[in-house]
Amino acid sequence: MTIQQKILLDGPLLDYLLTLGVEDVEHTNGKFLPHLKGLAEYLERYNRPFTTIVAGLFHSIYGTETFNGFSFSLARREEIQENIGTEAEALVYAYCRMSEASFDISVRKNEPFLLDRDMFTRITVTSEQFIELQWMMMLDTLEVDSRVPKSKQWEKRVKFWYEVADNLGQDARTALKEVYGTEKV
Repeated sequence: MTIQQKILLDGPLLDYLLTLGVEDVEHTNGKFLPHLKGLAEYLERYNRPFTTIVAGLFHSIYGTETFNGFSFSLARREEIQENIGTEAEALVYAYCRMSEASFDISVRKNEPFLLDRDMFTRITVTSEQFIELQWMMMLDTLEVDSRVPKSKQWEKRVKFWYEVADNLGQDARTALKEVYGTEKV
């Protein structure tokens, strides 16, 4: 176990996550907590910054457009910031609040123009944050897809993840190949 994994998965950040009540929450073909840990582990495997790995551990804590099995109140953002750091929380906030359609368009243009999924206001992120959001989104999907049966919808989305990988480089293509077993679909 690396130092980062130990800090994340056996330390105060995991303890804090457990106080939020995620332990018994259902998630795609399993429980939420192993999925959160799984994404953090994927992010570390692909050498993402520590802030991004922390964000991965908390990535959908506010709920997302497609996952509302757990949703921590946005009124408590300051508490989350104090516990995981403002940079990690900014990634978590953008991840949770952005509409997937605005993410998809931003990826295809390779330029961030993310919109809040409910208020349709712009979520401002830096180019660096946008790269990390792409890694988080792609590896989140890979963590789930490594455990679930494949479908036609899955195949369509795989094509999109290869577009993301075109923005991110060889490591991203390697990650896709590990789960999907092909260079391109």
